[in-house]
Amino acid sequence: KSVVLWGRGRAYGQASAYGLIAEALRGLTQQHLSLELRERIKAAVGDLGSEVLRLVPEMKTILGDVTAAVELEPERRQQRFLNLMTNLFLSLGSKEAPLALILDDIQWSDEASLHLITHLSKETLPFPLVMILGYRSEEVSPGGRVHRLLEQIKETRFGKVKEIKLAPLPDGEIKAIVHSMLGTNVQLVADVVSNQAGGSPLFAVELVYALVESGILRRTESGWLVTNTKVLTEGRYGDNLIQTIVNRLSRLTDNQRLIL
Repeated sequence: KSVVLWGRGRAYGQASAYGLIAEALRGLTQQHLSLELRERIKAAVGDLGSEVLRLVPEMKTILGDVTAAVELEPERRQQRFLNLMTNLFLSLGSKEAPLALILDDIQWSDEASLHLITHLSKETLPFPLVMILGYRSEEVSPGGRVHRLLEQIKETRFGKVKEIKLAPLPDGEIKAIVHSMLGTNVQLVADVVSNQAGGSPLFAVELVYALVESGILRRTESGWLVTNTKVLTEGRYGDNLIQTIVNRLSRLTDNQRLIL
């Protein structure tokens, strides 16, 4: 069984160095690991366990008690840490069960995590690692750090990189989402949401919620009723949508917001 690690860049709250990588490794501590894999991890880390715990204290459940690593000057310590992380990730995969490292929204990643991703791509060519990187193309500038990262990976992986571009959903599929939420007698709402959503299913769903919570769309015994056709068709509820999302987030607990 392959180990799957997942991390996501944050637009806020993940400014610390290697924050994206730390989130991925944190997920490792929540998985059931075989004794053999635990021993491989310990062997890969060696006497540098304190460096791992400095980044992810939760790894103590796997590494146990550790001794302090020898202090080095900053440049040598940085290189040692990169090699340590590479060895740690490589210990998680095998030919029969390669490691799957999924890192989403890398356009919001901290710089140190991107540097480590580049290092991994250089050092893991012969090893069983599948790395899936996701980013929002509309938030990435040409020639920016994400594009530079991808170019570096392509060079180090000798072209073994497959790019998949997710196009916006067509109008028909956005309308199908609206109908699945409200039923079939809401063609006007489906048309408006499709025009406003720009092919984004998340935005379409939030638009429907905003229309309901703002009272523009109200449920009756005979079905859904549009209470203000003019406001609906003119799309004058953008601020309401933002406020609706903010209000919904405010009702979540701290742990629930952290999961999101």
